[in-house]
Amino acid sequence: MPSRHGPSAVAIRPAIVVLLCAGCGAVREPVAAPHAVVPVVEEPCEGGIVVEAPGVDSVCEAEDRFWPGSCVVPLEVTVRNCGGDKIEIAKVVLADGDWIMIEWTFDPGTGPAPGEKWEFTRSQPLPDGSYRIGVTCAGTETLTAWVDLVVSNSALDAAMSACEECKGEFGPHGLAGIVGCICAARDAGRPCDDGSDCEGLCISVEGEFRCSDLVTVFGCHSYLPERWSLGPQAALAPYMCAD
Repeated sequence: MPSRHGPSAVAIRPAIVVLLCAGCGAVREPVAAPHAVVPVVEEPCEGGIVVEAPGVDSVCEAEDRFWPGSCVVPLEVTVRNCGGDKIEIAKVVLADGDWIMIEWTFDPGTGPAPGEKWEFTRSQPLPDGSYRIGVTCAGTETLTAWVDLVVSNSALDAAMSACEECKGEFGPHGLAGIVGCICAARDAGRPCDDGSDCEGLCISVEGEFRCSDLVTVFGCHSYLPERWSLGPQAALAPYMCAD
């Protein structure tokens, strides 16, 4: 299975796999509460189990700034029982390639009766990319079905595209490490004698005051505030640290 990729727009398609699950029985060590069982509304199916995990787009708290946990993926896994016997779900796992990232286990009796479906949902922070969802039915015989899951992050993709347009720097900034874009200043490097002269800051560069390369400046610099040219020129320029 493919491993996680970097930020890119991914077409979202539902993935379906069929598992023949005969002789599924009780779960040994339950830790999670059962989920609601509702009637099947899809097209009729015959025999076994149909497992579905549609591709999904991340939901982010902001459109232009990103930090750990600020984007979550609304996972949706559906198990349809197309056989003639009650089945019981032992666990659902989320994997990146062969690496099991998360495992959820369930109480005895959790699972759909014949002609019904079982729905499992979670909001999980995940980078965009390709993953796998595994559903295990345990009993006298243990069977597992795997289905592909494609996660996209359109908010992150749009923020990166906008940063390219303003010739900015996209990535973590400051001590907080919040990921975002700092656009390039259109007057970068121009001599200045007042903070209002620049789109960014008027900072000391090799003994001369020039407009900053970026509209937002991190780190420690000597700079000229706005209206500096109207004040006493003998005063020392302030030294500022911004993180």
